[in-house]
Amino acid sequence: MALAEAQARGGSARLRVEGRLLSGTPVLLCAPPATPGGLPRRVLLRLKVGSAPRLGWLNPGADRTLAPGETVTLRYRLEGDADLGTLRLPAGLTGEWQHLPGGREVALRLTNTALVDGQRVTPALVGPAGHLLRLPPVTGGALSAPRPLALLGALLGLLAAALLFVLFLRRPRARSAPAPVFAAPPPQVRGLRYGEDRTLALLSADGTATPVPIPLGSPFDLGQLARVPHLSGLRFQQDRLGLRLLRLPPDLEIHAEGRSLGEGEVLAPGTSLSIAVARAARAGQPPLGQLAGLGLPLRLRADGVTLHVCGPYGEHALTLRPGITDVGAALQAPALRGLSVTPSGPRVLLAALPEGVTLRRVADGADLRPGTYLPAEAELHLPAVD
Repeated sequence: MALAEAQARGGSARLRVEGRLLSGTPVLLCAPPATPGGLPRRVLLRLKVGSAPRLGWLNPGADRTLAPGETVTLRYRLEGDADLGTLRLPAGLTGEWQHLPGGREVALRLTNTALVDGQRVTPALVGPAGHLLRLPPVTGGALSAPRPLALLGALLGLLAAALLFVLFLRRPRARSAPAPVFAAPPPQVRGLRYGEDRTLALLSADGTATPVPIPLGSPFDLGQLARVPHLSGLRFQQDRLGLRLLRLPPDLEIHAEGRSLGEGEVLAPGTSLSIAVARAARAGQPPLGQLAGLGLPLRLRADGVTLHVCGPYGEHALTLRPGITDVGAALQAPALRGLSVTPSGPRVLLAALPEGVTLRRVADGADLRPGTYLPAEAELHLPAVD
């Protein structure tokens, strides 16, 4: 490493660096004595080198309107070899990074601590060399209800839940009806496009293209990487020839220019593919609506009067209002229609459970019945579909 120019300009000097140095590397900058017989001048510095971090956003559908105390988790894939740098958060918003050592996928958990309704702020990353990367903005939301109304609603909800529990105990022990059969939802992704620039995009039925950040040389599961459950098990790997198909699940069919593809074939850049699901019930589960992107299995986590529906790929937060809430209707998930809860003081009470749906406490595996409080975390088991 040496000075690129003989003189400093404007209080700064350009350096010529050979090889790869990490940002923050300590260096000793030396200069000859200012006067004959004087001491050499030495300045200890830390290098600011490197490029801005590049992030691929994995859950762009996350709800970023947060009421006071609410939290959202934004998932990213770190691309290239740049470090994350320093997180810069505006006032009223706190956050932390969550990632495994050496992993390329990271999660940013943001919490509204003081944002008011309608206030819009933008967190950012400051890279090792001072590069600024703005992250998706977060908007403050309103509280679910004023405190007096919330207290009245909680009392009414408790009375309603108690009435439901009494009716449940007095219900005649008739033979239970068979569990309803749900039709599997049609796949949202109908094709792929492997571009000339070796990028991969998902194609929907209406022609919308959604890019997917894919690794350069390592195998990957497209369903897990793109957060599309019905493509799980479809594996590819990029090499010098193109995109190689490593594994094709038996219930998926892939065609290129009218020809069916098999495992081991290589797709040249510029190829478009069509994808078909061979069986109607690909995942063997009833429709989950907008919850399908969370993956399976699902869990319910009660945080005060906020109910979180959590899956391997993300979570949805549902702030409960006074009275009884049908979780399936609120989250547009037909498979959960009839699963009803109500706030009861600082906790959440299970008001009704549909046939075929089972809730079990994670701590000990015990089944939960209507009229009981939801624990901190419960497993959600859905009816099987033939």
